Amino acid sequence: MPVDHRILPGVGLHNAEHLGIGGESHCRNKSTSPGCRFLGTWHQIDKTLQRFAGVIGGRVPLALMSAHSPTEIHALFQNAFNLRDVEALISLYEPDAILMVGGKQVTGREKIRAAFHSMLSVGARMSLTTRSIIESLDGLALLHGEWIIQRSRATEPQLTTQGLSTEVVRKQPDGTWLFIIDSPYTPTHEQ
Repeated sequence: MPVDHRILPGVGLHNAEHLGIGGESHCRNKSTSPGCRFLGTWHQIDKTLQRFAGVIGGRVPLALMSAHSPTEIHALFQNAFNLRDVEALISLYEPDAILMVGGKQVTGREKIRAAFHSMLSVGARMSLTTRSIIESLDGLALLHGEWIIQRSRATEPQLTTQGLSTEVVRKQPDGTWLFIIDSPYTPTHEQ
């Protein structure tokens, strides 16, 4: 079943159902998605999310920021990055995950947390598009994502940076998926 991230950036179909806004009905495009689940009108969804956000202080709880398939993790990452929510970002990584930063391995959530605090301090916004996913039957998936980061102030020679990332995610016992390796810069044939 395709995930519609327009519900809330970073909150996929599985997570929206936890908000109590799912239900059997019809789809926006019956001809291409028979049997899909309708989530109500966008107005109803917005109202429900606003009420829900008011109850929890304006933030979507980490429990709802879980990738239930490899296809959801990039949207969750982009949303957390753009909200500058380091804790939500860290929740997408296994405890001993590896993040490549400046050509060096940063291992473990605490060190990754420090790296994200530094990255997010420059006021950047990210656009992240999944380019490919290869999923194994053993609960591993390889992802490639094309990203663009736009900084609000110059901390590097250019305000916009872009690249192709390579990540490995693993299915957890609870059915969610977490990063185990995250390399933002995939080498190209030109390097």
